[in-house]
Amino acid sequence: MHKHLMLLAVAATLGAFAAPTLAMTEGEYKAERDNLEKSYSDAQLSCDALLGSAKGECQDRVRSQKKIAMDKLEAGYKAEVESRAQAKANR
Repeated sequence: MHKHLMLLAVAATLGAFAAPTLAMTEGEYKAERDNLEKSYSDAQLSCDALLGSAKGECQDRVRSQKKIAMDKLEAGYKAEVESRAQAKANR
C-alpha cells in the first residue's frame, strides 16, 4: 500500500510539470525543465527507500514519467517557438 501511495505522489508531482503552458519564453522553459529535473531527483530518492524489485519498478516508472514529461515540455516549447517564428515571417 505504501508503495502505491508513493508512486501516486511521484506521478502527480511529475504530471504537474508536464502540463502544457501558453506563450512560454525560453527562461520559463528552462525554469520548468530545471523544476522537472529536481522533481525527478526527489522522486528517485524516494525510490531508494524501497527494496528489491519494488525499488527497480519505482525507478523505471519515475524514469518513464520523467521522459514523458520532458517530451511534452519540449514539444510545447518547440511548437511555441515555431509558431512565433511563423508569425514573425508573416509580418
